[in-house]
Amino acid sequence: MKTFGNFRSIDQIMLFNAQQGQHYFDHATMRAFGSRVGQTLYGGCVFTESIHNWNRTSRVYRVKIAMSDGSIETLADNCISTSSANRIAKRWAESIENGSTIYDPQKGEFIAIE
Repeated sequence: MKTFGNFRSIDQIMLFNAQQGQHYFDHATMRAFGSRVGQTLYGGCVFTESIHNWNRTSRVYRVKIAMSDGSIETLADNCISTSSANRIAKRWAESIENGSTIYDPQKGEFIAIE
């Protein structure tokens, strides 16, 4: 069953993703999107990335999560800056670590627990 990943580094996430036959971090994929992955890992699974916008005039900052099956999901899209993406990533990681966010594999959704 797919759950939150538990990794020690971004490099470990990248390697595991490739070992699972996925291509999220392939050089060609990253080049096509102009993807840059932040090197800070929050809570063993949450990280940031930026990609070129549709016309390559600016960057879009996103918060991503590495799942236990090697897949990468989006937690937040269209953050306004690297610093805002990092703040949001840290909050997501804290909510996962303290149990106030769970993943429902049947729905494929992240759910906030009140």
